Amino acid sequence: MKQKNVIDILEELVKRQFVAGDDNSEMIRYLTDFFQASPFEVFSFQNKKYPHSKSLLIQTNIPNLPITIFSGHLDVVSPDHSQTDHTAIWCYEENPLIFQQKETWSYPSKHLTKKGNRLYARGSSDMLGGVASILAAVSAQEYKEIKKNIAIILSDDEEKDYESVKNILDSARLLWKKNNQTPEGCIVCEPTEMKPIIGHRRFAVVNVKILGKSTHITRDDLGIDAFDYMHQIYSYIRKQYKKELQIVERDNRFIPSSLTLNAFEHISNSKPKKNIHESSLSLYISSPPEYNLDDFLRKIKSFVSLIDKKLKNLNSQSSANFSVIMNYPGFIYDKESPFIKQFLSRFTENLKGCSFGTEAPAFTAHAIPTLVLGPGSMLQAHAPDEYVEMEQLEKATIFYSKYIRENNFNILPKHILKGSLQQEQFNILKNDTQKERE
Repeated sequence: MKQKNVIDILEELVKRQFVAGDDNSEMIRYLTDFFQASPFEVFSFQNKKYPHSKSLLIQTNIPNLPITIFSGHLDVVSPDHSQTDHTAIWCYEENPLIFQQKETWSYPSKHLTKKGNRLYARGSSDMLGGVASILAAVSAQEYKEIKKNIAIILSDDEEKDYESVKNILDSARLLWKKNNQTPEGCIVCEPTEMKPIIGHRRFAVVNVKILGKSTHITRDDLGIDAFDYMHQIYSYIRKQYKKELQIVERDNRFIPSSLTLNAFEHISNSKPKKNIHESSLSLYISSPPEYNLDDFLRKIKSFVSLIDKKLKNLNSQSSANFSVIMNYPGFIYDKESPFIKQFLSRFTENLKGCSFGTEAPAFTAHAIPTLVLGPGSMLQAHAPDEYVEMEQLEKATIFYSKYIRENNFNILPKHILKGSLQQEQFNILKNDTQKERE
């Protein structure tokens, strides 16, 4: 397998960036070619929702050996993701008034630009930088005396649907069972500034819609004010939220450490000189991973159902509806796992969680011990002028390469990087190996 430079790999990935749902055939072709003439097998998985998009499972496939998994996603956030300010949206029927902030980049978003220690491009931090680092790390190995298989799972829809990784794992488990290959653990290469993340918060996006009855503003006795009923629902939600805050134990490994509730979109529809007969409210609810968020959502749904009955008693066409738009699972590490203990022994930092979501819950759902560790920072992601620091890429590639060498082989990797830090850090690896042999 030909060794590749991490920055060169990132440049190629950025050229082929795509948003979930788009055609990603160029990306798949590049990655398939990357692993030609290597000990890896490449398995592609058609996205069930998007006909022109695929995900990949790339692995050494030696029977009767355990598997170390590295996971990442290939899709980048949509350019429209951060354009709309959802703090307050009011609109007339069929004519939404959306307050937008135009996305402006100082550098080309689809081409990697070097400026000082930074590499600018959409997806450079989240998370093409992490993918490039693990690809560079596996290309730096001598594939002899393999003790454990390596699997790389690359999904195509993490920023949108979070379905592909689950579909890959469902199929991969059949392959692994057939070949007597047991996953020992997984590292999700999301941007964490190369600090191990032991979990992330759970979150849900929910929507409440009220359909009242339209009337002239001078005859409120003939109509049903949707805004009034929405106010009742939101007051109930806030009251329950404050009760939960008194009950829920704070988890200081996460920021925020307790339950949070934020209304981020409110749309009310009416016509000139008519009452507000439609109202829609969207909420973002987040909690530490071990909190029972589903129970809180059930309480909201139950109260909305009571309001729905009241409205229908007044007018058969009126209604109150509750829907869960997204229910993203939380994740917490298995601190008793030998894989986790061995991996974390390399770090001295206090163990922390993060507030952003990852694909880690898909792995823990299959009882695969999982941690999150990757280059870059989410603070630089999902925004114009997204960047990753070259030092972070070098650090990630060297760490992954050293880990693979020690965990999956018993030999020294080839030169890892070209760059200012490469020779010094490579010498450290060499010295470490010599000490171990002594």
